Amino acid sequence: MLYRSIWFLVAVLLLWLVPVWGRSKAALRSEQGKQLVAAQAVQEQEEETKPIKDQTAEPEVADDRQQGSETAKDIMDQPLSSSNTGKGLEEEFGERAVSAAFTLRGQVWNRFAQDTKENNRFEDDRYNHLEVQLEGKYILTQTLQFLLGIKANYFAYNNNSDWHHDGEVSLYNTYVNLALSNVSVKVGNQVVIWGKADEISPLDNLNPEDMRDGFVRRRVERKIPIPMVHVEWSQDVYKFQGIFIPFFKRAKLDLRGTDWAFFDHIDDEIGPFAVVEEKPPKTLGNSEVGVRFAGKVRALDYAVSYLRARADLPAVASLTTPPGFQLPIPRPTVRDLARFAQATGQTIHLTHNHQDVFGFEFETVLGSIGVRGDLAYVADKSFLTRALRAINRPVFQHVMGADYNGPSNLYVNFQFAQSVIQDYDKTILSFTKLTNEFYGTISKEVFANNLKVAFRYFYNITRASSYYNPSVVVQYWPNVTIELGGDVLGGPRDTVPGFFRGNDQVYVTLKIFF
Repeated sequence: MLYRSIWFLVAVLLLWLVPVWGRSKAALRSEQGKQLVAAQAVQEQEEETKPIKDQTAEPEVADDRQQGSETAKDIMDQPLSSSNTGKGLEEEFGERAVSAAFTLRGQVWNRFAQDTKENNRFEDDRYNHLEVQLEGKYILTQTLQFLLGIKANYFAYNNNSDWHHDGEVSLYNTYVNLALSNVSVKVGNQVVIWGKADEISPLDNLNPEDMRDGFVRRRVERKIPIPMVHVEWSQDVYKFQGIFIPFFKRAKLDLRGTDWAFFDHIDDEIGPFAVVEEKPPKTLGNSEVGVRFAGKVRALDYAVSYLRARADLPAVASLTTPPGFQLPIPRPTVRDLARFAQATGQTIHLTHNHQDVFGFEFETVLGSIGVRGDLAYVADKSFLTRALRAINRPVFQHVMGADYNGPSNLYVNFQFAQSVIQDYDKTILSFTKLTNEFYGTISKEVFANNLKVAFRYFYNITRASSYYNPSVVVQYWPNVTIELGGDVLGGPRDTVPGFFRGNDQVYVTLKIFF
């Protein structure tokens, strides 16, 4: 344990020294109230795709969605770059080039979580996740910008007296940006957000997500920058985006051995079984492409999009079964699947299938209420049947939502989502033909905005599964926030919240921006 801690401290030190050493003669200015690297991509994208929300002043950067998006609202408490200026790219870069050629900023994020009860002797009782991000930005000319971001992750899991650890250091937002009068071209690791809905948008599929903290971590924080070419053209209220992703990047997901793993701690309970996740080769044949056109008619923002990509999260491939076989269990779970594979000596294969996603999104304002929606048609989505055969079916999904910004920083967000499986097969496991669910957030700032009380909720009406997240955020100190909260999950075992319902936890999260 000691050598792992020393390794991580050395990695963090290198993260700090490398960009500073490389610019030892440049003026390094730490801008107060700067957000982490992922926030820059989110803010830049929202500025281009959500002008209605950006036209109004934000009460605080932590509440980005106070003006329309709770997705970024509770995640980033400080801005990482001043991209919401309303100026042209060349003008903004020109001003920055005069004021500072190089800037360095970053964030330290740490969450400690404790299970509320012990459900079995295999699960982790508590865990700690430390995340350090650093970003260096260099303005060479008015039209050429370089960004280098690095992230270090360190996980520590505890079950009784047993600790196990995991850690990594990797590139984060790292790209070259060429900004002309009406065209910008970004090449490198970056995050691009499509869709207007919060947390549950069916159009937000460009970047994979880090699921090692589970789905309870907010979606924007889970986003992983990946290599891509992002070309954007704008003229008046119209905007066109072209995306080319040269090779496929999977979501970061533990397959087993942690509380949020795909197979949880099932192998500790039932014994070993074989699992293999598909790793598509990094070839142009596995590249992904997307296009999006956005415009505005009076107070209505709209966009249409198309994305050809692989599913970031894996799906279970077909298993070998006798002719006419039907799984006898009414509602089998992942645990039952593992037992079947173990009993038959088979390997469970997890695949990332290609998907074609056609999308439409809109957003407008009705008085003091923001209204938005996403519609998606997914041509090929994988499902597992009772015969343990994987089949593809088209799925139509839509999300309709509204939010309200009231007095004294009161924020209310509600979204309704519906999913319809076309050509439905009654033997499909875990999913019904029609699924209805809703998601939302309520938050209120008190004590001169030094304390925020919030409540996030999700409920699947069709399957009676749920997730609730009450929290209190202390934001008294500049560039520091402390969040105390809890995650409560429930539902049948063959639903995602139900499968992880033993993971109810309380947590404390510390964020420091510099």
